[in-house]
Amino acid sequence: MLAAVLLCLAAFSGPGPSNPATQAGDTATVPTNSPDVLPEGAPPAKTRLREGMKLVDQLGHFRATGDRIAFFTHNDTTRLIGLENLNLQRVATAIAEQPKGRLWKVTGTITEYRGENFLLVDRAILESWEKSQTKTP
Repeated sequence: MLAAVLLCLAAFSGPGPSNPATQAGDTATVPTNSPDVLPEGAPPAKTRLREGMKLVDQLGHFRATGDRIAFFTHNDTTRLIGLENLNLQRVATAIAEQPKGRLWKVTGTITEYRGENFLLVDRAILESWEKSQTKTP
């Protein structure tokens, strides 16, 4: 009987150290050549990033989507809905002044809720307008 209770507790105790999302130092960079990322011009990828991963110095742009602000990777392959904080408020102010043509370098933490990814922005640095305005053939 005691063994059965311990087995049940072990099964429902939540993520353990073997869960890659709980290990320290996890970072997410959304590579453009990854098989999990769709090619340019395709709809946003269906693959979710894991809870707790860090997005580090990812290039992309912010766009207002309804009453939220979303971050799109540079090739529009991944969309992350921004979680409201002071950093996202500063981004919202910047995109209200100039909604298009701004390239950002973003660092933050990935979260998941009801099948969607969200981004808690730790840092968003405006790279330039020229990089995002220049299109490669």
